[in-house]
Amino acid sequence: MTPDENILKKIRALAVMADPTRGGSKQEVETAAKMMQKLMDQYNVSLLEVMNTKGVTAETFVSLTSEGLLGAVKPWHWALAAVIGRIMSTKHFATGGYGVTLREKHSGTDGNHKGQRMSFFGAKQSCEASCELFDLWVVELDRMAVNATSEYVKAMQRDPGWQELMGEQGVEQFRHLIGLGSAHPTVWRGSWLIGLIGGINKALDESEAERKLLGTTAHASLTEIKRGDPIVHLNNVQTGIVLFQRELQTAYQAYAKSQGMRTTTTRSSRANWDAHSKGEAVGRQIKLTSRRLK
Repeated sequence: MTPDENILKKIRALAVMADPTRGGSKQEVETAAKMMQKLMDQYNVSLLEVMNTKGVTAETFVSLTSEGLLGAVKPWHWALAAVIGRIMSTKHFATGGYGVTLREKHSGTDGNHKGQRMSFFGAKQSCEASCELFDLWVVELDRMAVNATSEYVKAMQRDPGWQELMGEQGVEQFRHLIGLGSAHPTVWRGSWLIGLIGGINKALDESEAERKLLGTTAHASLTEIKRGDPIVHLNNVQTGIVLFQRELQTAYQAYAKSQGMRTTTTRSSRANWDAHSKGEAVGRQIKLTSRRLK
């Protein structure tokens, strides 16, 4: 059933007032968002219908691929894509290709390598945002992991027990020790990243639980993408795109079947649970309020 156009006009007007990028006061944004959500709940209106000014339907979905090339899709890449998909209401999958890796892209160097890219499926605007966030956040999280791992290696280098073992093996660097197992910096780094993204997910769980207690609906907010502008808002009084999850899932299953996709399972053979715990603690504190992770 198509919502009454007068109701849609009221909700659209409130959506403009609730956009935190328009320059309104915090009180104006919060009040408009609450009123908008109340009307949407009262008349069973989704935001996809609110935005439907050009005949877009819930079945109108696309697939878009992020720019950055990954040497290989690691477990934490999948986990990050899932978090972004949770926020933006998109599905994700990997595709092969050639090009410049994300590290080279941000360091200004050139290259042409074989690798994989992360792709997203959903509403066009959501997919565009998902691709941009993935390219941005992969580099940002990688930088955070490098710094955390560097501190870990420095601490292990000073540890008397490891120093004794380095002397026995005749090596000067902790990372060069034989038989490190889960203590190896590479394993530590991967575990830290998985823990970090797990912490973000737990923070999202807590945020959604809080919204339910307050009698509101959990949403992610998407505004027009402009360089430097905030595009993701998870505040419980801000509104955003809510896709019909059932239609999205059905459309994605049909798309995956038509493309001959197969499901893959990626798991790390080893894990460092101390690193996982430390990463999770950091992830729970990250504020997903802008294009930049804080």
